[in-house]
Amino acid sequence: MRAALVGRRLLTALPLALGIVLITFLLLRLMPGDPVDIMMGQGGSVSAGEIAGLRRQLGLNRPLLQQLGHFTARLAVGDLGASIRDQTPVTSLLASTLPATVELAVAAVLLSLLVAVPIGVFSAVRPRGLVDRVAMTGAFFGISMPAFWLGLVLIVLFSVGLHWLPTSGRLDPSLGVPAHTGIMLIDTPAMRPPSATPCATWCCPPSPWAPSSPPCSRGWCARA
Repeated sequence: MRAALVGRRLLTALPLALGIVLITFLLLRLMPGDPVDIMMGQGGSVSAGEIAGLRRQLGLNRPLLQQLGHFTARLAVGDLGASIRDQTPVTSLLASTLPATVELAVAAVLLSLLVAVPIGVFSAVRPRGLVDRVAMTGAFFGISMPAFWLGLVLIVLFSVGLHWLPTSGRLDPSLGVPAHTGIMLIDTPAMRPPSATPCATWCCPPSPWAPSSPPCSRGWCARA
């Protein structure tokens, strides 16, 4: 029974997957800009023969249906191609950012559970109370605000204003965190050697929200 249900779900998902592939392919072809121009540096001193050769190498000189078939066949075997900027395989780029994505997703889920479950229980015990009303108001504003705008506001508040978090990235590379798994919460505890002393790594610049420069962020440096 379960096998039949899984089979029906897979058959239903197949047209959806093909539709997503078709829409993605068409959007890539309708986007402004030519990937060959980007790879060649917007033309410049590149000859027309070199541009035609690269276009032939990428298969852009083929008919649209042939390009779609080639795109779908490569996608079916997990070949996502290479970056048009530095020719790095896309699968390698995705794999390098996967640990950060997993870490961020797990941290977000844990934080939401630690906050949402107690508030939900308290609101259920005391409906229409202060906690219930504040939680409903916060949830309403959280759903209404666009995620990209809220993210920029939080960056301005916690990074530019309070200097609590970096504006981008994860940890300073100079801290020397070993990349065993790529997940900082697992790799960071092993980064401090037994004979290590704290040393300053960078100082946060002043900002309109915090005129006086906060204390320097600190890392660990091995003793000489």
